[in-house]
Amino acid sequence: MKFFRLVVLALLLVTLAASAQDLSETATIGNITVSFPAGFTTQELMPGAIGVIDPTDTLGVLIFTGDAIAEFGMPAGVGAQLVVESISSTAEVFGEAETLTLPNGSGAVIEAAIPSVGRGFLFAVDTEGGLIVAFAVAQEGELPAGFRDIAQAVVGSVVLSPGETPVATDT
Repeated sequence: MKFFRLVVLALLLVTLAASAQDLSETATIGNITVSFPAGFTTQELMPGAIGVIDPTDTLGVLIFTGDAIAEFGMPAGVGAQLVVESISSTAEVFGEAETLTLPNGSGAVIEAAIPSVGRGFLFAVDTEGGLIVAFAVAQEGELPAGFRDIAQAVVGSVVLSPGETPVATDT
């Protein structure tokens, strides 16, 4: 009987994880359109950045584009690979960066602990509309198993509409 309960619990968890990847909701904030699982919410973090937050308000995918990336001192025209390499040299990383091909572009992902943010997965994706940098993070502790897949699906759904592109300036 105990084994049967474990099997039922495992099937329930697999079903929840599979349904969580069903990106049935869509929101547009500024020039960012993102799809996400039912029950999640979105909020603008700053111009060019949004958060996709889980129903328990403890997990999130923080998505940065154009103006928000420029606010962190990144010059225009920086690609996904350079972002991952830069973060890898300034943060504690776990493993090697993996190459990604998503519906909206290509780039890389790496697990990292970024000071003042936490430990999670850093995604950098070059899309037709520009660079997307996203961080999947837990409010406390580590991300639960399967959240990377949800975060990756969310990042892969991001569409950037034409907007103001930061221009690099000579200093």
